Amino acid sequence: MRHTPGPWQVQITGGEVECVSGAEPGLWAVVNGPDYETRAANARLIAAAPDLAWALERMLREHDALQMASGSTEDRWEAATYARVTLAKARGE
Repeated sequence: MRHTPGPWQVQITGGEVECVSGAEPGLWAVVNGPDYETRAANARLIAAAPDLAWALERMLREHDALQMASGSTEDRWEAATYARVTLAKARGE
């Protein structure tokens, strides 16, 4: 998956909320929303996205290893199916 590498951090200056890349200084995104609480919540979600993607990928590796060991071809966990759909969405597939 191509994206600016994490960690991303939330930075608040005045009323402006930004997500700033710790890995590539100078890269940032201004987060908009109807109010401060919404902007801050959106920024926290954006900042967590690289870690969430990493966690989903690792969870699927574990799931698929269990699946292969049992000889099954179906997702054992409903969350695994949803994780596959979510990662594909993030990749633009």
